[in-house]
Amino acid sequence: MDYSTIKTYSQNKPGRLNKLLFLMYGKNIDIDYLSHRQNTNKISLMKFLLKLFIFIGIVFLTMHYLFGVSFDDLRALKELPSKSVCDNQITYKIGTIDPKFNLSEEYFSEKIEEAAEIWESAYGKKIFVYDPESNLDINLIYDERQENLNVIQKNEPTILNETASLEEQNKIYEQKVAELEQQIEDLNNQIDYWNSKGGAPEAEFKYLTKMQEDLNKKVEELNDYADNLNRVVNEVNKNIDNFNQMVSKFNNIVMEKPEIGLYTSGEEKIDVYFFSDEDNLVDTLAHELGHSLGLDHIEAEGAIMNPVVSDETELTDVDINLITNYCSEHTYINDFKVKIKYYFNLIGSNLKNFLVTPN
Repeated sequence: MDYSTIKTYSQNKPGRLNKLLFLMYGKNIDIDYLSHRQNTNKISLMKFLLKLFIFIGIVFLTMHYLFGVSFDDLRALKELPSKSVCDNQITYKIGTIDPKFNLSEEYFSEKIEEAAEIWESAYGKKIFVYDPESNLDINLIYDERQENLNVIQKNEPTILNETASLEEQNKIYEQKVAELEQQIEDLNNQIDYWNSKGGAPEAEFKYLTKMQEDLNKKVEELNDYADNLNRVVNEVNKNIDNFNQMVSKFNNIVMEKPEIGLYTSGEEKIDVYFFSDEDNLVDTLAHELGHSLGLDHIEAEGAIMNPVVSDETELTDVDINLITNYCSEHTYINDFKVKIKYYFNLIGSNLKNFLVTPN
């Protein structure tokens, strides 16, 4: 009720106003008692505020030391209620690089930056930045998967060269066979012709006989070529079998430990265990950085956040929609509410267990 209403009410009701004044002045009022009462109320209010302040302090300190809630969280709650968590840059640093990878820290850092730029282009803002004091470590962990992959990659060019050479030799053999068969056919046609005439003249007979002898030599040479080719085929097939065994062993290992890379929440680390080439390394790093941001897997083939990284992996529209929706939904205030709800549920659960636990 505003002042003009009171004024109008008083003017329209003079009798009631006078009555109130009469009742007020008609009583003996103990001024000392009123002053004492007011001081008592002030002290009670101050005690209440002090208790409230202590209670809030205890709650905050408990949440700070047990759950990591900081003044930054409270300030952000007040100052940045609608800010996306994606606007708070995630820092990282280079952790362990196993020397067996034979990669420099500078090279690895460049690949991480390339991976980070993938998400920067998707979201339109820089999300990941290097900080030597960061809690997020990115590591290259060498294990049997990379060891076996290296063996495969080392032997694969030899197998490919041997196979290509064998195919070329086989083409040469088939060409020689075709030529020889054509020459034999021509000779037989000439023999049939002269036989149909009752016999060949002496000169022609000697010529045909010489051709037959030459062709027989070519047949022997071609057979020797075929024998040597078969030996090469056997050797190449043996090498291919050994190579396939390497691949089979690698596949079995990967089936048991399929993670090319892994982001571990809580420990705040990204471990990359093996990669086939630099593009594969960048795609793997981008995938795990996405997990560190909070992105889940998607089924879109060839997408960065698809659980399978392949030669076709690239930033897709599905990835862009994923990070756009995630960042718009995960504002600082929303995530803070989720965190607080989790903390209170955890406290309630622990308190309940404590109360029901027998002595």
